Amino acid sequence: MKVVSSRIMTAVLTLGISVSLISGCADTSVKNPSAEVDISRLDAGNYPTKPQSASSLGSSFAGVNREAARLAEHVPLIMDIDRRLVFNQTNVQGRRYTQQQPPTHREGISTIENFNEAVPGLVVGWGTGGQRREERSLGASVNLRLLRFQTAAQATHAFRILPDAYVEKNSESKSIDIPLYSDARSYATPFGSVNTWYRRDNYLIYISCAPGIDPTHDPAPAVEMTKKVLDKQLEMLTGYQPTPVEDIPRLPADIDGLLARTLPVEQPDQESLAEEDVYGVYPVRSGIHLSRRFDLDRQAFEDAGVDLISRGDSWVYRAKDDSGAARLVAALIAQVDWQYKPAPSPPGMPGAKCFVKNEDDPFVTTFLMAPTCYYTVGRHVAVVEAEQVQALHQKAAAQYLLLAN
Repeated sequence: MKVVSSRIMTAVLTLGISVSLISGCADTSVKNPSAEVDISRLDAGNYPTKPQSASSLGSSFAGVNREAARLAEHVPLIMDIDRRLVFNQTNVQGRRYTQQQPPTHREGISTIENFNEAVPGLVVGWGTGGQRREERSLGASVNLRLLRFQTAAQATHAFRILPDAYVEKNSESKSIDIPLYSDARSYATPFGSVNTWYRRDNYLIYISCAPGIDPTHDPAPAVEMTKKVLDKQLEMLTGYQPTPVEDIPRLPADIDGLLARTLPVEQPDQESLAEEDVYGVYPVRSGIHLSRRFDLDRQAFEDAGVDLISRGDSWVYRAKDDSGAARLVAALIAQVDWQYKPAPSPPGMPGAKCFVKNEDDPFVTTFLMAPTCYYTVGRHVAVVEAEQVQALHQKAAAQYLLLAN
């Protein structure tokens, strides 16, 4: 997982606190961190240090957020369809859809601004993507969106209105066929990209395939890839057991208390969430969609035995044991962007590895994420980020205490 841009952006940064904190940028040797942590020197500022109660976690969004995470377990990684597409999108990793977070008019699936009014009945959805290069325009890329509606009629309505709106705004795109999916609605752009909508029962699938740099602008590769993605998505969808709509509000917000011990994000009282918000706890099969490098992170997760990923105002990953957590931290640090340099560890946590942008390098870009610390506690691994170093140190201390308690 790389240190990347945007504080709330879902880059897979590991946040963990362990019995062994690992220090130094180049030194990834495993020590006994619990002996190094000086609790008396930890300064958490005003950040919480006690786990949240079940009632405080049970917001009006909790049930649909959990159901979206359940659905995500049945959405394929694009890398599993084409092993070359190992990068996630730069600014939009795994994307959750609910009525509080509907598709926006800035996304390919919908050019409609008032989605819930024009396309009623959305229950939950999930989005993922994969691209060949870190810079999307330099190579092939695929985006996949899966939406669940309350009824098949509502999914059919979405299947009609969303492509219609796309065609109205993109008149240069031409209808094209996807082999064995004659009832799909697919459109090729003049540059060889293909956008496809397909309905199955209560579900709407959207796929966007772009060829990258291709002077021929031939849509055939995108058509072939679209078919492969449809095949895989429909295969995996058969394993999803949807929670009845009336039971979704009763789904627990947490799994094994991990979200309660993750630095909380202030949840709004209004009936909407930021489109990039993925606050919640995820089994690793769904949480891997939040990664930025699918190949490296999957290898690291499997080696460490990660089974849960929690996203709050920090990331927390649960490994199978302490040594697995230590290996995971080392793997994550190996991905830290070259534009960062080591920074001082928080007081009392000499083993924590922290990084800030290297302001002395004239080639460093300005949009990178804020200062970040990596560390572990027992079987947990953590990445904490903040806009300023003082806040970073306080948040790191608070997250340590949350996990240590």
